[in-house]
Amino acid sequence: MNTSFFDFKLFKVDDAPSETIMARGSNQKGLMIFYNAPEETHQEIIDFLEKILKAIQLDLQQDTLFINMMPDRPLKITDLLKKNDSHQMLLFGIPPSSLGIQFPLPLYLNIEHQGVHYLAADPLPAIFTERQAGGKTMSGKLWKAIKQFALS
Repeated sequence: MNTSFFDFKLFKVDDAPSETIMARGSNQKGLMIFYNAPEETHQEIIDFLEKILKAIQLDLQQDTLFINMMPDRPLKITDLLKKNDSHQMLLFGIPPSSLGIQFPLPLYLNIEHQGVHYLAADPLPAIFTERQAGGKTMSGKLWKAIKQFALS
């Protein structure tokens, strides 16, 4: 018998002020996107992300708030969600625990928790590289999930 009070793991996350986060975009549709792209390929990755969003009638600059998150800088996103009136979050290869999310987010499965819709996917650079090589495994899963996610 499990006598644990919590049925999920707890993660310690530094209280990094949201002002130190390099967020871009107007966030008119309340969609926050977290990804990690190295500086040398960042523009290619952003162009790829713009194409993905355009396919579901979203504009990266106008409709979203997008953040190139450094893997060694965890942060707590609750204040950022409230401050930016976001109700959807798309994570490309970012572990939920690094954002203070204390429940599992299986890849390509739409999850709703406390009024926020979450979608976790493979790292954006990995999806981009696969598509450049002609593969469609990750991008196919993303396309199926993101169409449903966009309707949330």
